[in-house]
Amino acid sequence: MSRVDLVIIGAGPAGLAAATEADDHGLEVVVLDEQWQPGGQIYRALESTPLQDRSVLGEDYWAGESLIRGFRDSGAEFRPGSTVWRIDRDGTVCYRQQDRVAQVQGRALLVASGAMERSVPFTGWQLPGVMTAGAGQILLKSAGISAQDVVLAGAGPLLSLLAWQYVRAGVRPAAVVDLTPRINYLRALRQLPSAVAGWRYLKKGLALQAEVRRAGVPWLDGCSQLAAEGCQRLQAVTFSHRGQTRRLDTEHLMTHFGVIPNTNLLASVGADLHWDDSQHCWRPVRADGFRTTVPGIYAVGDGQGIFGARSAALSGALAVRQCLREFHWLDSVDEARDRQLMRDYQDDARVRPFLETLFLPPFDQLLTLDDEVVVCRCEEVTVAELKQACEAGARGVNQLKTYTRCGMGPCQGRQCGNAVSLLQARWLGEPVSQVGYYHARSPVVPVTFGELGNIQGHRPSSNT
Repeated sequence: MSRVDLVIIGAGPAGLAAATEADDHGLEVVVLDEQWQPGGQIYRALESTPLQDRSVLGEDYWAGESLIRGFRDSGAEFRPGSTVWRIDRDGTVCYRQQDRVAQVQGRALLVASGAMERSVPFTGWQLPGVMTAGAGQILLKSAGISAQDVVLAGAGPLLSLLAWQYVRAGVRPAAVVDLTPRINYLRALRQLPSAVAGWRYLKKGLALQAEVRRAGVPWLDGCSQLAAEGCQRLQAVTFSHRGQTRRLDTEHLMTHFGVIPNTNLLASVGADLHWDDSQHCWRPVRADGFRTTVPGIYAVGDGQGIFGARSAALSGALAVRQCLREFHWLDSVDEARDRQLMRDYQDDARVRPFLETLFLPPFDQLLTLDDEVVVCRCEEVTVAELKQACEAGARGVNQLKTYTRCGMGPCQGRQCGNAVSLLQARWLGEPVSQVGYYHARSPVVPVTFGELGNIQGHRPSSNT
C-alpha cells in the first residue's frame, strides 16, 4: 500500500485546485476519480468532447481549461478510473481500478465527492425515457448525443443551461415545464441584497432563458403536478398549467430539482451530518474550517455544501492551506493569500441565499404523492409502504429502511434518502433533523467478494 501526504477523492474543480495547490508546496499527492479524465461533472470530458464549437457548451464550461491544465502540469499523481468504495479513519482509501483493487493512505484525506441531483419522486419517474437533466448534459458533453423532442421539467438553473445548450447545438426541446412555485419569487425578494451581490449570475441566467425563448421553445412557467405516462417506456408527460391539465407526447423527459451534496462516503467513515434548512439537504458538519468531525478528513467543493464551481475550486485551495498549518508541513504560510482566498470564497457565496430561495423545489408535490408512486426505485418501495411502516411504529429513516428495505439497493439510498427524510418528517410532524438520514456503511458502491478478498494486507478498522 502506497503512502503519501495527501489523498484527494474527486477530480472536479475542488479536487483539481487542491491538488495543484498541494503540489505547489511540495506535497506528495494522489488524486482518485472514477472518470478517466479530470474535470468532474461540470467540466466532464472537456479534453475530449466532440462538441468543439465552443459556443455550444458556453464560456463557463471552457473556463475549466486552465484548472485542468494546471493540474496536468503539476506533479500530482492522477489515478483515473478509480471507484472509491471505502475510506478509513486513518486515511486509508480502498478503490477499484478496472479489475484491480488497491489501497492508498494519506496523512490527510480531502473528500471532493461533489454534488448529485436531488431526487423528487413523481408518478412515472421510474419509466425508461425519464432521466435527470444532469444525465442528459453528460451525454451531450461526452458524446455529443442529444434527445429529440425532449421535455425539460423541474426547478433550477440547470434547466435554462441545458435548454440553451440544446438550442446552441441545433436541437430544439419540445418544451420547458418550469415547476418553480410562484411564491418563490416573492420570497426571493427578501434576499435582494444577495441578489445584487451576485448580479453577474442573475444576468447570465436571464440571458440564457431569453435566448431559449427566442428560439421558439415553449417556456411554460407556474406549472405543477408533473407526471410521466407510459407502459413499458415513457409516452407522454402531463402537468397542470394555469389551471388546466396539459399533455405532451414525448419519449424523453429530463428533470431537474437542484443538486445536493454527495455525502455517503463521508457518512460511511462516521463523519457527522446535519440538516441544512436553507439548502434543504444533508451536509457534513465542519468541525473547523473544512475539517469534518473525523480528524484528518476534510470535505471540500459541493460535497460539503452547494456553492458552485468557482467556490468549489477556492474551497479546495483553502483546505490544502489549512492542512499546511495543521500538519506543520511548512514553517510559515502566506496569511495574506489565505485572507484573499477566503474573501473570494465568501464573496462568491453571497448570491446563494437568493438562488436557494428562488429555486426551492416544489416540495408540496412531494408531500402529496399518490400511494402507488415509487419512492425507492432500487427496491421498488412505494409511498403506501412507507406510510404503513410509519403507522406501524417506524420513527426514523433507518427504521423505515429496516421495515421496507427502502435505501438498501445498489445506490445505497443516494437516490431516495433526501426525499424519504422529508416525507417521514412531514408525516410524523417532526423536524427533518429528528428523523435523520440513512446509516451509511462501506462498501458505499457494489463490490464483489473476490474484490474484497484481493486487498492485500488490509486490516479492518473501527469504522466497519
